Amino acid sequence: MKIDLSCPIELWHFTMPTQAYPVVTLTLYNLSHKTVTSVQAAFVCFDSEGETLSRQVERVQGLTGDPHE
Repeated sequence: MKIDLSCPIELWHFTMPTQAYPVVTLTLYNLSHKTVTSVQAAFVCFDSEGETLSRQVERVQGLTGDPHE
C-alpha cells in the first residue's frame, strides 16, 4: 500500500471483498480542519515482481467528512 502523506485523510480500516459480500469497505478519518466532500483513490494491482497489472481510479462525491477538532 502506498500512502500520500500530504493527504488530510487517514485510512483507519478496510475490508476486502468476499464471495458473500463482493464490496471493498473503507473507513476514513478526516485529519484536517475542513469538511471533506470528495475522495479520489487509485486502486493498483501488482504481480509478484511489483509490475502493475491494472489500475482503476475512483472518485466518491457528496461526502460529509466533518472536520477534525
